[in-house]
Amino acid sequence: MLELEAEIRENPGPKAYSSWDSTIDKFWRQRKLENYVPFRNYGEHGGKPNLEHYKNGLSKTHRADVLYGKLAFMPLYIDAEKNYQLQFLLVRLKARLKGIARLAVGKYLRKPILQNSSSPQRLLRFAISRQFTFTP
Repeated sequence: MLELEAEIRENPGPKAYSSWDSTIDKFWRQRKLENYVPFRNYGEHGGKPNLEHYKNGLSKTHRADVLYGKLAFMPLYIDAEKNYQLQFLLVRLKARLKGIARLAVGKYLRKPILQNSSSPQRLLRFAISRQFTFTP
């Protein structure tokens, strides 16, 4: 990962926009490493919609489909002045539904990965079971 950071620092540089997280998979594969989780499932920063993402062909918002722990603070995209618990619940529900849809159409666990795996049942079990976790 330090090599990737050095590459990004060199090109495009620290002051230019970079969707660096979308290159992690390619970076690892070039080094003969395997990545079973697509870049869109690496998590979320909790920030407000990012127009730079939108201008570069990505969605404005990025929400993790599954949270693996309780949040330390309410994300910036939640308006504390309004019913923040309902807002948060709706955002999490939408993210979870998108995650289930990604799984169903093969965008979370890609078909070639599953076909070439020595333990496809294990990968499939992980991909499905993570959608049934609940973090309050």
